[in-house]
Amino acid sequence: MARSSVNRKTGNGTAAGFTLIELLVVVAIIALLISILLPSLNAARANAKAAKCGSNLAQVGKAVHSYLAESKSEFPLAYYYASDSAGGYDINNQSTTHAFGYVHWSYQLFGGKGEVQDQLFQCPMMEAGGHPRTNPGDEPADWIDSEQVDDQGHGRPAGGGSGFVRDRQARWMAYVPNAALMPRNKLGNILPSSTGTRRNKFVRETEVESIGKTILATEWNKNWKAVSNNAGGDGFLVKAHRAIHPFYNQTGAYDEYNAGADTLRAPFQYFQDPTDKTYGLVSAERADEAAQMTDTWRARPCFRR
Repeated sequence: MARSSVNRKTGNGTAAGFTLIELLVVVAIIALLISILLPSLNAARANAKAAKCGSNLAQVGKAVHSYLAESKSEFPLAYYYASDSAGGYDINNQSTTHAFGYVHWSYQLFGGKGEVQDQLFQCPMMEAGGHPRTNPGDEPADWIDSEQVDDQGHGRPAGGGSGFVRDRQARWMAYVPNAALMPRNKLGNILPSSTGTRRNKFVRETEVESIGKTILATEWNKNWKAVSNNAGGDGFLVKAHRAIHPFYNQTGAYDEYNAGADTLRAPFQYFQDPTDKTYGLVSAERADEAAQMTDTWRARPCFRR
């Protein structure tokens, strides 16, 4: 029986050949090596991306500390409502129409002069490097998806547009601050809620008892819809301008604005039930597939993987 072979020349000029079985063995060995090495290469890429995320977050921390040195050790708020088209804001005059968008903490860190270092707030492990602004503006490339809508109910402009509001914020936001340090702009009687006075206040670094053990900021979950609200069936309104917190109020569940009768020291704690160590925690798998989690009790803590 004849056998398949590939002719070759030996050192003395005589003909020799590779059998088909030999070739198949070589191919199998190469395939095996690839299957062994490919996961390692993928893991190396993932580790490099994670290292970049951590490095960027560390740089954000340094920027916050520089801000504290220039602001009498007072943390910025997570955001303000802009009061004009130039991005000005008045903390004592916070319009709830959001007509001029948000002034985000990422913008405030760099003096509020538009000197936001966009790359600093991005993580290569996330789509586009992070979540988009709540109000992305005129450029279609600044919108993450055709399902995204802004505060005014506008969808992504088809080929560029005009009249769209753009927040003063890093273009893509991968990190979210601790609301215990950077609360929202609902301060005292400035923006009272339907249930009573808001409890937020500016926080000074000296007020934090264990500053070295307190989380300043961490990564958002990669799923942008989990950080969104449903906009009446027309799309999803991203809420990546907000801070998040792990607090539970004994009289109002996760709602820090329904804090009960004590106007000075609301009875906050970290767990709804001291024996329930999963309060406020969501599995990565669930958060990866979820939507509209920003205003539910399980959305207040971070979606970190």
